Amino acid sequence: MTSNQIFRILGGCAVSALFVAQLFQPARPGHALVKDGAGYPAVAPDERVAQLLKRSCGDCHSNDTVWPWYARISPMSWMIAGDVERGRRQLNLSTASILSDDQLGEIHDAIAFGNMPPKAYTFMHPEAKLTPAEAALLKQWALGELSAK
Repeated sequence: MTSNQIFRILGGCAVSALFVAQLFQPARPGHALVKDGAGYPAVAPDERVAQLLKRSCGDCHSNDTVWPWYARISPMSWMIAGDVERGRRQLNLSTASILSDDQLGEIHDAIAFGNMPPKAYTFMHPEAKLTPAEAALLKQWALGELSAK
């Protein structure tokens, strides 16, 4: 067998594997009801903060996930579903009624170190990027230094 034939066989196997992978899609939970006294207004009474949290954090850290078209293509679908599941497990803004000091500290640090929103997410969702002023506002809120507006 020539190397050209081997590459064709391997290529055919790879295409077949990707096709078969499409048959196995992860569960993508839909929108769940928000508990009374919970959600963005409960954790962030300041409307500016609530809007920033929804825009930049909501897809992974709430029940309001908007599943993009590429979330239906394996193996990308598995990675995205896993990221959303992990994000909701860490913090679900749809069901939270109050955030602990530890959670607020983690939010502050994640923004301060540039870990949230993740670069891989903002690459495909540039609208989720935080400007320096927006990041400062969220950090100020997380530290409890934001005056009520």
